[in-house]
Order: sequence, then C-alpha cells, then structure tokens
Amino acid sequence: MGIKLKTVDIAAVKHDASAHCPAWPHYKNGHLPFKNPMCDPLTWHNAVLPPIIDWAGTIQDPFTINSHPDLQDVVEYLWDEEFPEIPADDAVQAVVRQICFFFH
Repeated sequence: MGIKLKTVDIAAVKHDASAHCPAWPHYKNGHLPFKNPMCDPLTWHNAVLPPIIDWAGTIQDPFTINSHPDLQDVVEYLWDEEFPEIPADDAVQAVVRQICFFFH
C-alpha cells in the first residue's frame, strides 16, 4: 500500500508547446480599431474593460470565461455603447479573450 513514484527520463520526453496552446492571433491594444488614438484607449480601459471583468466575475465557473457563450455578445454590446461609429472587429474579441485568459 502507498504511493509509488516513477522516475522519468526528461531527455526522452518530447515537449511540443504548440500542441498545448491554442493558436490565437496575437493582437494587442494597438490593433484595436480606434479613430482617436489619444482618447479611445482611455475609454477602452475605463469604460469597456471594467464591465467585462465585472461580468466575468458573475459567471459560475470563471475559469471558462473564454468559452462562455455570452462573452462575444457582452463585448460587442459594450463596444457598441462606447464606440457606436466603429464596428467591432476580430481584434476586439481577441484582445478581450487574451485579457480574460490572464485573469483566470
């Protein structure tokens, strides 16, 4: 009875990092479709991101934020509220998913 430890030859284990990580595009805030580079990033950080993080804190399993079916709708709604003249693009969703990934 008890626990048996098994030794593993580290050199013999092939590590393929790409097999474990999702292939997400690497967007940054600079990729967001802002029209006013002085004011829009402040609005993004102060008026769009906090409600997304607040919403994420209300879901039952916060470790599944990125796969939650409502995330895209929440992001688009808040984006449209603050930036009605700028359509949300893939960069908007990708940046939010990356932020949510790091919060859990």
